[in-house]
Amino acid sequence: MRRVLIVAAVLSLAAGCGGPASAPTVSGTPASGGLGAAAPTSSAAPTKSATPTTKPRPKWSEAVEPCPYEGQKVVIREVQSDDVTQDGAEDHIVTRGCEASTAYWPSTIEVFDGEAGPAHPKRIGTLLKGNKDLPWVTEVAVAEGVITVKAYGRTDLSPSGCPDLKLTYRFQHTGKTFQQIGRDATKAGDCLPVG
Repeated sequence: MRRVLIVAAVLSLAAGCGGPASAPTVSGTPASGGLGAAAPTSSAAPTKSATPTTKPRPKWSEAVEPCPYEGQKVVIREVQSDDVTQDGAEDHIVTRGCEASTAYWPSTIEVFDGEAGPAHPKRIGTLLKGNKDLPWVTEVAVAEGVITVKAYGRTDLSPSGCPDLKLTYRFQHTGKTFQQIGRDATKAGDCLPVG
């Protein structure tokens, strides 16, 4: 192996000992292939590709009801779109809460009419507002116009930072308002996670 390296080094040096190196020649034709290749030229106009666009959406933190305390920030947890009014337009279901310094802040769900434009969202209902369970929403699903909400909540005996109820609510739009059509509650053995 050592002999091969020595022979290769000698041949390399010998090749460099010839006459003066000639300067590279410049050709009028672009190189083809390799790293130094010039980009191909074409007289055809470049093609334009369509850029996908999204529908403008409202700034939900400004569209929902404000939090009750000065300086308290709205927290948007989830926004879903589904036709809950059964009018053919996708309505917007916004799960929101407020910033909490301790424990947790209960959730509300605000529903906005899908036929209203994004510049002026129109609230058509608020679910869970003033709910005595103090629910923290974990899941929202819509099927055949019924909104099913899963949440953790508190009994009167539970400490403020310790939700001890597993809740399922069902709401349906009745033409002008939303009506609660079901509530199931199961007591948990320990504090349920929120936040």
